[in-house]
Amino acid sequence: MKKKLFSFSLALLACLSIEGCVNPDSPLSFSRIFEPPTASEDDVRRAAALAWEKTQGDDATGSACTDALKQLEIKSRQPGYDENRCSSLVSAKRKQAQSDRAQERARQAAAQLAKEREQQEADRRAQQEAQVRAFNQRIADIQAGRSTIQTAKEAAVIYGAANGDGLTLQPMIRPDGKIYILQGRLDPSGGLQGDHFVLRDAAMGFPAYATILIDERKITLPEQTRVGSSVVVVGSYEANEAFDTLAGARRYMPVFKALFVQVLN
Repeated sequence: MKKKLFSFSLALLACLSIEGCVNPDSPLSFSRIFEPPTASEDDVRRAAALAWEKTQGDDATGSACTDALKQLEIKSRQPGYDENRCSSLVSAKRKQAQSDRAQERARQAAAQLAKEREQQEADRRAQQEAQVRAFNQRIADIQAGRSTIQTAKEAAVIYGAANGDGLTLQPMIRPDGKIYILQGRLDPSGGLQGDHFVLRDAAMGFPAYATILIDERKITLPEQTRVGSSVVVVGSYEANEAFDTLAGARRYMPVFKALFVQVLN
């Protein structure tokens, strides 16, 4: 014990003889000797918060932490270590802020895209509703005699046509005389006659045919009609007609009396 006190006394006497011992910034000063080895976690967080406040748009976290530690009068025997701890906290906060901003930009972009899609959907529905209103008005005008049928779709509504898909491939045993709508191409086998033509229907995946009778007093095919033209027919199912396939098999095709013919191309 006496030996330790003697050593401390010698150190104290040596300190008093050195100018740095009374310099508060000197590691040999009394204030520095009794400082803690490092700043506390709370002090470092305080310094980091202050440094962050001053340098949110700046990457110079090291000098900012040095200034913050001095401003808050946080002392320790390892200021460089404290500055590194402070800088690490500021860097982590900066990375988190960058991540938060990126996520916010992504959220805003997603919200904007959703808004645009919602508007597009609203525009599409409004357009469809406008088309339905216009079509219904066309039907009302036709029924009132203010206009004439211009499309097969209008004709199907006016005449109450049912879907004729499949009748060309599998005709009824007894034609029912009802009105149907069907689509196909003008087949070369029947030529292009003024009063009839052969419709080739491949919608079911197999070639099938129908004879379309035309009353030339009521229906005139457009001049651009050619063999191979795509046509839509609204007509009454009147009969079945026998024909032989290239393989020599006997088959039957339905015969429709056209009420309206639309040439698509």
